[in-house]
Amino acid sequence: MRALAALLAIAILAGTAAQVSADRHNIAPITVETNAVSYEDGDVITVSGIIKDVDPDFLCGVTIQVWGPTNNLIRVAQVSPVAGGEYEFSFPAGGPNWKVSGEYTISIRCNTDVVSTTVSYTVPEPVACEEGYEMMDGECVMMACEEGYEMMDGQCVEIAPTVVCGEGTELVDGQCQIIRPPPPPPPEPVTCEEGYEMVDGECVEIAPTVVCGEGTELVDGQCQVVASPQGGGCLIATAAYGTELAPQVQYLREIRDNTLLSTSAGSSFMGAFNDLYYAVSPQIADMERQSPVFREMVRVAITPMLASLSLMSLAEEGSEASVLGVGMLVIALNAGMYVGMPALLGFKAYGKVRAMRTR
Repeated sequence: MRALAALLAIAILAGTAAQVSADRHNIAPITVETNAVSYEDGDVITVSGIIKDVDPDFLCGVTIQVWGPTNNLIRVAQVSPVAGGEYEFSFPAGGPNWKVSGEYTISIRCNTDVVSTTVSYTVPEPVACEEGYEMMDGECVMMACEEGYEMMDGQCVEIAPTVVCGEGTELVDGQCQIIRPPPPPPPEPVTCEEGYEMVDGECVEIAPTVVCGEGTELVDGQCQVVASPQGGGCLIATAAYGTELAPQVQYLREIRDNTLLSTSAGSSFMGAFNDLYYAVSPQIADMERQSPVFREMVRVAITPMLASLSLMSLAEEGSEASVLGVGMLVIALNAGMYVGMPALLGFKAYGKVRAMRTR
């Protein structure tokens, strides 16, 4: 009987231990619960739970984190579970980090196990004091001004002393100032008669308007001939013949203006020619005016060119092909006279001199 009773006791104890083990096996690694589901400013939040299978010789630290609705970290704390794996931590709701109303997440971590829960928090409505009152210890208290000051628009403003001004004075910006008589009216504007204008407060006769004729312009009160836009006159020919009115000079100007400049090809040629011509012509013209002998040499030298330019009268004005063809012929003819012929004569003279040296 005693043996049977012992076996029965052992069976009962084993069944009880198995039931406890099964119950403990069914719980999560970490549990978490709070003392409420919603809080207001100043309420105490208590977080508690159980950590499963806690080694009594080594208890892990429980890390508690509180996250706001905008995923901002509000609070961090760490507690140690007691024997049996139970833990608990309390903290107040509200503070500078609890800025908005909404769901706040409480996260519990032990080693690699994590569990979380959410609670709601409502931000208190701000208390605004009336004008002339201020918040003090959570209550609106009437503001008091020192002696000599008065409340104005919610602020203490110094009371200005009453100033009484004497006769003939007035109060301006808190000071008594002499009352000045109004300024006299401005003088009537002076109008000059027709043909006169106001200069330095006096009416001065208007100078008569000078009207220049065609081909002239007003320069320093005088009419002067307008310079030709196509590049000016023929400086070398003018110096050679003594005046711009010489027939040869007029002939060169007519060929330039009436024939060459009537086409785009001629205009392009004159543009390139003028760049070269007016780079050296002023110096040559000065030498002509200083030396009569040199002037005669130039006159003789340009005579064949004037004769060859008479061919340009054969070109039709405004015809690109005609002006270009005759122009190329005149250029070739002048190149032969002024370059080819001297070169040929020089080559023959060099040959004769060399032949005489070899004899």
